[in-house]
Amino acid sequence: MPGEFTGGDVEILRGDLAEIMYRKTAGTVEYLFGDTITDLRDTGDGVAVRFGNNPPRTFDLVLGADGIHSRVRKLAFGPESDYVTHLGYHYCVAGASHWSDAATSRDKAAGYAHNTPGKLAIDGGPKAQQMYMFAAPELDYPRNDPAAQRRIIEATFADMSWHAPRMLTDLAAFDDIYLDSISQVRMNGTYTRGRIALIGDAAYGNTLAGFGTGLAIVGAYVLAGELAAAAGDHVTAFVNYDRIMKRYAKIAGSSNAGRFLTPKTAHGIKVRNWFLGSRFFTMMMKYGDRPPTTST
Repeated sequence: MPGEFTGGDVEILRGDLAEIMYRKTAGTVEYLFGDTITDLRDTGDGVAVRFGNNPPRTFDLVLGADGIHSRVRKLAFGPESDYVTHLGYHYCVAGASHWSDAATSRDKAAGYAHNTPGKLAIDGGPKAQQMYMFAAPELDYPRNDPAAQRRIIEATFADMSWHAPRMLTDLAAFDDIYLDSISQVRMNGTYTRGRIALIGDAAYGNTLAGFGTGLAIVGAYVLAGELAAAAGDHVTAFVNYDRIMKRYAKIAGSSNAGRFLTPKTAHGIKVRNWFLGSRFFTMMMKYGDRPPTTST
């Protein structure tokens, strides 16, 4: 049929995917926006949950899908430092909502990048109007304060030329700015404890490795399937979920996107650029694009 999708890759931006999922579930799922969990207590028969703004409630299960800096993981498993390793880089995405509203497909087809040692600025591209990456020790800043995050980017990239001065001027108008560390999450083989389970980046995250949203969806699918197969017996379901995802989550790997995208020396930038233009890289990409073979 004309216009029918028959193969290849389709990319859906994370914000668009979240909106699709919300619209599909809003009629049957209760959402509490603008709130956070402040305390969890597994009683054996349920999980008593305290919220920042809403009255306390008790749930049969609590599933933490709240990202690399998961509050559920901290409350149920222990401090973030026990499970999250900072890889020496930070990244910032800004202007994603403005981009999707205002730009044409042609505008978003390509981004333009510029490196100086330890810094990367990307102007445009399919995901957002701006992206920044830079080498730095782990930073302490309020994650719910866009102004504080904006000041970090402005100070870090103030000495960069190229498009950076204009980008920093435009940055002041964006209210959708997201700054975070490039980090890895390692849970030592178990993503569950009692009646609490972790899904996605909270359990097996590797920032900018390219598998975060996919792993989260697979993890949610596996856990839902195991709960259904076990007729709601969470003990059996959680054991199977741990077993399956411990193996599958290895797809996230242990790579550090910051090291490749933002070399810390001028020589490192030259070597990286040579590799991107090399025949070996072209062959590698072609091999990766080949459809899988099947046998009968």
